[in-house]
Amino acid sequence: MKVLVLVKIMQDAHDGKYALDDAVAVSDTFTSFVYGKPFKVDANGKPVKDAVGKTMKVRELVEHMITGSDNLATNNCIRQAGDAKAIHACAERYGVTKCNVLRYIMDTAAFEAGYSSKAQARDFGRLMERIWRERL
Repeated sequence: MKVLVLVKIMQDAHDGKYALDDAVAVSDTFTSFVYGKPFKVDANGKPVKDAVGKTMKVRELVEHMITGSDNLATNNCIRQAGDAKAIHACAERYGVTKCNVLRYIMDTAAFEAGYSSKAQARDFGRLMERIWRERL
């Protein structure tokens, strides 16, 4: 699902919504998609954890999300991309229909309510092929 977040961030940057070098506020508190209650997420890596309450460049958050699989970076990227619905709409635009992002990572309330992000290898294969062929 992190690749879908990456695609949405890159599409937004391509569309001029923001630049990859823009600084964004880093937070460790997010709002559950189902009950609207706040919850906290720990960082997997020190750089993102140290940036809480400060800023990081969009590209830095993306790098930590992809190369370090940092959940805190991922949630900040989901927030930057609009939300899970915006990411899902972007994925559908590229023919990815069986993969989705339904919630923030570690949104326990949403998970317990049955909301779980999904991935399908065939859809991801098509998406990666589009990226490789520069058709994205």
